[in-house]
Amino acid sequence: MSLKRILAFLICVSMIVTGTPIAFAAVGEGKVNIGLEATASAYAEWKDNPASFAFDGDKSYNKRWASEAGAPGYLKATFFSEKNIGEFRITWEENDNCIIKDYHIEDAAGNTIYTAATVTENTIGKPRIDEILLDNPVATTEIKLCIDEIIAGYQSIGVQEFEIYEASSVLPDNMKNLALNLGDGAYLASAAYPTMPAKMAFDGDIGLNSRWSTEADAPGWIQANLGGKKDIYQMRIVWEYWDAVVVKNYHIEVSDTGVDGSWRTIYTAPVVETPEEGRKDVITLPSKVTAQYIKLVVDELARGNNVSAQEFEVFGLDPSGPVEPVDPANNLQEALTNVMKKAPTISGSKLILPETGSDKFGVRLFGCSNKAVIADDLTITKPLQDMTINVFYEVYEIADDTKTLHSNDPKTIVVKGTYTPASSINEKPNVVPGLREWKGNEGDFSFSGSLVIGSEKLRETADMVANYLNDMVDIQATVKKGTPGAGDIFFKLDKSSTVGAEGYTMDIADILTVVSPTAKGALYAGSSITQILYQYGSIPKGLVRDYPQYEIRSVMLDVARLYTPLPYLEEVTRYASFFKINEMHVHINDSDGEQEGAFRVESKRFPKINQGIITYSQDDYRKYQKDAKNTE
Repeated sequence: MSLKRILAFLICVSMIVTGTPIAFAAVGEGKVNIGLEATASAYAEWKDNPASFAFDGDKSYNKRWASEAGAPGYLKATFFSEKNIGEFRITWEENDNCIIKDYHIEDAAGNTIYTAATVTENTIGKPRIDEILLDNPVATTEIKLCIDEIIAGYQSIGVQEFEIYEASSVLPDNMKNLALNLGDGAYLASAAYPTMPAKMAFDGDIGLNSRWSTEADAPGWIQANLGGKKDIYQMRIVWEYWDAVVVKNYHIEVSDTGVDGSWRTIYTAPVVETPEEGRKDVITLPSKVTAQYIKLVVDELARGNNVSAQEFEVFGLDPSGPVEPVDPANNLQEALTNVMKKAPTISGSKLILPETGSDKFGVRLFGCSNKAVIADDLTITKPLQDMTINVFYEVYEIADDTKTLHSNDPKTIVVKGTYTPASSINEKPNVVPGLREWKGNEGDFSFSGSLVIGSEKLRETADMVANYLNDMVDIQATVKKGTPGAGDIFFKLDKSSTVGAEGYTMDIADILTVVSPTAKGALYAGSSITQILYQYGSIPKGLVRDYPQYEIRSVMLDVARLYTPLPYLEEVTRYASFFKINEMHVHINDSDGEQEGAFRVESKRFPKINQGIITYSQDDYRKYQKDAKNTE
């Protein structure tokens, strides 16, 4: 079996396996359901149950979308601008005569971002509610819920509510509407109709009859004095319902003092030309903004002659507000209960863990799902893009830190990345295992055939990469030490790298630069490079941070029950190393089981145990073990 054939198969498998995010519970806490602002559509609608009912905030049976048509079918939400989406909650129709067996969710490009497990009976409750937290948030202007198959005596698909939430990279769990009902003196407007003053946009009533309206053309604005500096994370605007008024351009400003010259713009909306009844905009800021005053400025109308908003909500926290008390802890279990009430937070480049409730107990990191981003000492290394990470707590007695208790359930936190998904141009190339982090740039790297090393410690590694390139893509690469030029692949060591002993980074520009703390990391980079060239012929430009998800990646061959010639065993071991397997378990002895066992390695002391079977000589097997270690 050739390495090329194995590579082609495994890359195909990788494309399937890595395409399904992992779902977790606890969705939407303290966040705005941006599904409320979406334009709804569906493959079919019953006359009294349109698609819009699935995005109206009413989860009741009578306000559901119903298709009155069987599967396959879809329900779609379209947004005015790109959203960074990470969470969903689906409240299915409360009807056991129509059970959703299989469904998936797609983005605007038609990529599957979530595939649900098959359900054959409703054991979740009435109505069935599915909560989904994507492992990797998706930047998109459209979400499509695709129902593939139903188990039904009645051919219809029903959704009582489809809630959509942006990724919680900067959203705390306990946000509130900071601008709500602050008193008449807190609100100002550029102009207002006598019966529709500015305060009506901040009264918590999103109805048409409780709105601010200028009865004058744009530009126009409303502002709120929040009563002190507040941390602002998110806003929601409910525009006047009628499509006779279409806001084309608007922006949002904040100020610490409210005086002229002190205002700064924190958000500029994309241009909208198309009217829509019931438009709602949800804006999530890339990071919190601290200010006392906030102003919504409508710059231009596409239609109509008055500026009007039914509600302007400002979500965030009061940093000077009361601190939630922590229950006193008298033992490790109570200390763990206290810390499990809260998710960790981030301050600068450090992860902050919750308090235990006692100076007798401390809390530390028991583990996390990505140590290349959150280290054991709680130091955070920014990923290329936002990344959801599971964190496990351990509490301990300060007087004796060997007495511990750890959580079995994780807390999740989203670490904000350096780049937004929208800034990535080239798509992430497929390799085995899949690249952990990617930010695509524009264009392709064209390989000159020269591998340049920054240290002689990488000479042997570079020679192995050259062999990969020769065997896989018929490139006769040369290895040299020196300064790289355009088209060269440059390997260098950096022990300060945070990607771990087997990790590496790649900056793929005119020169492809590989940085790793060890030679093994450099070799794994060479494997990824070879796989990409095998598939694409060139390498898309971009940035890579890659590192193993699992410390041990093992393969076992049972040569005791099924004889495998040693040359073939050596070949398979080389293949395993190419795909970043770091442990080879060869089961050489067995005397039991469904198949006849054997003692596969020659025994000079007890030769009878080898009688009647094919064996490996001790010298040959020792050589195999030595060579196998050198493939790492």
